[in-house]
Amino acid sequence: MKKALTFILRLLTCIIILLLAVVILSPDPRDREIVIDDNRDTIKCAIGLNHAIFSTQARNVGFHYELLNTFGKDNGNRVSILQPIDEPRCWDMLINDSIQVLVMNDTDTIPPEYASKIVYSVPIKGNDVWVVSVGNERLLNSINFWFAELQGEDMLEKLSHSYFRSYKLDWLINHAGQISSLSPYDDIIKKYSRQIGLDWRLLSAVVYQESQYRIGASSPKSAKGLMQIKESTAARYGISDIYDPDMNIKAGTRHLDYLLKKYRDQGLDSANVIKFALVAYNIGEGALEKKRHTADSLGFNPNDWDRVAESFHVAGTNMHTADYINSVMQIYDVYKNIIQ
Repeated sequence: MKKALTFILRLLTCIIILLLAVVILSPDPRDREIVIDDNRDTIKCAIGLNHAIFSTQARNVGFHYELLNTFGKDNGNRVSILQPIDEPRCWDMLINDSIQVLVMNDTDTIPPEYASKIVYSVPIKGNDVWVVSVGNERLLNSINFWFAELQGEDMLEKLSHSYFRSYKLDWLINHAGQISSLSPYDDIIKKYSRQIGLDWRLLSAVVYQESQYRIGASSPKSAKGLMQIKESTAARYGISDIYDPDMNIKAGTRHLDYLLKKYRDQGLDSANVIKFALVAYNIGEGALEKKRHTADSLGFNPNDWDRVAESFHVAGTNMHTADYINSVMQIYDVYKNIIQ
């Protein structure tokens, strides 16, 4: 009898161990969903407008960036939008299927050797079209069908208004009662401003001052994107794709947070913490410290930005930095008066 009970107990123990192993080793259903999500087809794209990949002169770059991502979501695809590439290379990449979609203006000149190897979508915005290579007509049909459906909705009209309306301060002031957003990137700006406890309208003022909400903006000093971040600075915060609006604003906000903490730790009052952080964001910490040292040597308070700026006249230095901070605060004041 005891042997039988012992056998049964051992058998039950083995069964329980096997069941536990199945539970532990079996993938979580949520993990299976993620795997399915990761296996979606990826559509690689490039945006080439106004004769330059990622033109700094137009907001239609940002418009197409969002539209491409919306197309991907609606059709169950991932969309990967490449960082700037030179124009001849983008045609090679399209024909070789390294990218599947190229956004261009149909008035642009197409190199003769590629003209017979590409096909256009229906016009997307004005003369802007999405181009695929010959043989990829299935993707083109999906684009055309999706866009035809989109035209019947108000989403496209709202998106166009968001990107192409005026952002000039006098226009905003004159239309104050009609303003419901400051930019197409309000949600991103609000998300990251909350994380550092900064008024989102101030952060938006910085974005406007830096790039006028153009995701393809770049400077001679290699600062790029909405918040004019350098790749080396973004890398400090683990961010590589600084042309992605979300990632660019994330990197810029984290760097600004670092600067705010730095000057807060120096015991500056709240107004000067913001001003010094913004100046350091614009010209760099080292350059700011030199200006503070110069102001101190001339008898001006190095912990008061207004006095430091006043020292520029005495030292005979340029006023670009003072103009920057004044412009940001002016934009911020307007934003505070037209939107909550």
